Amino acid sequence: MYSAQNSNTFLAYFNQIDKYLSYILWIKKYVPYHERVTIIATGKTSITRFVKSFEDKLRYFGDLRNQLVHGFRLENKHYLVVSDHALHEIQTIHDHLTAPKTIADQTRKEYITANNTDTIQAVMEKMTEHSLSYIPVYADERLLWVLSFQDMMYRLISHTTIQPSINTLVEVDVTHYSEYDTIWPSTSVYEVQDIFEQQPATQVLLISADGSPDTPITGMISITDLPSLLQHL
Repeated sequence: MYSAQNSNTFLAYFNQIDKYLSYILWIKKYVPYHERVTIIATGKTSITRFVKSFEDKLRYFGDLRNQLVHGFRLENKHYLVVSDHALHEIQTIHDHLTAPKTIADQTRKEYITANNTDTIQAVMEKMTEHSLSYIPVYADERLLWVLSFQDMMYRLISHTTIQPSINTLVEVDVTHYSEYDTIWPSTSVYEVQDIFEQQPATQVLLISADGSPDTPITGMISITDLPSLLQHL
């Protein structure tokens, strides 16, 4: 009974993964499971990064599914015992594949910004306090640019006449901004990784309700945040 329950649950998860791969590819005709895995892993879809990372395991699930089904068809008895580990792994893959963690789920809740009338010292202290490598700079409610801590330090070293406790961002030439783009809150962490790799100049991704810079920004993810985000998946 134990093995049958595990096997049946495994097959249920596999069938949902199987259908989801067809849904992603908009396939209406029959295409073998392993071929769909290949198409997605070598293509450009919202789940390509994930499928490529777990391609071997997904293929093994397909082979195990075939063994389970073919064995059961012999005499309506399970010939293989699906372990608790295998069941846990396919459930984990299923959950991450069909409902991946979004960037909104993974980023800090507080969106921290600076104003162009803030002093250099105040901005540096804020960035240090919150461990920020980049900070969006606003004039009232209008986004002007995204400033990097490294660029600000370079300006201070290069221009010794700057007085950090007195001079403001608008008074100092720190408007050499970091490249940024905007994304939807529903963008998955794997898609974010693809964006940074496909757009090497982009250092910051800002989150807005409709993925455009014309609506209020609610969050930020920088290239330096990516390693720690991927560690917690």
